[in-house]
Amino acid sequence: MALRIKNQVYGQIFIKDDHPTFTGDEMLYIFVRDSLRHETDCIELGSKTIQLHRGQSMPILFQCLYNPNQAHMKFNEIKTIPGGVTLAATIERNDEILYINSTDIPLNDNIDIQLIKNE
Repeated sequence: MALRIKNQVYGQIFIKDDHPTFTGDEMLYIFVRDSLRHETDCIELGSKTIQLHRGQSMPILFQCLYNPNQAHMKFNEIKTIPGGVTLAATIERNDEILYINSTDIPLNDNIDIQLIKNE
């Protein structure tokens, strides 16, 4: 059994209705965010960047550490509020977003993130 690390989220990235052929110059970005602040940017609590390789297959496994002390209020309170702490993911090539999640993804220990083609 794997040792569980506190303040870590892990899971898989899937792409809905597409079977991309990666060339090796794409980057996967995953963010854990304090999303409860209205009319201002989210606070990044943690992030993970993964360089994709030529022929990368799906799903893509990930682990992302985050710091709950960076949230704008007590973390145990904010994570109980719907939309308080969320995850976001994109796959980009040369700063162009190719795939993105289209819904708020609440924080959980093990998460499957579904991306859609950015059109």
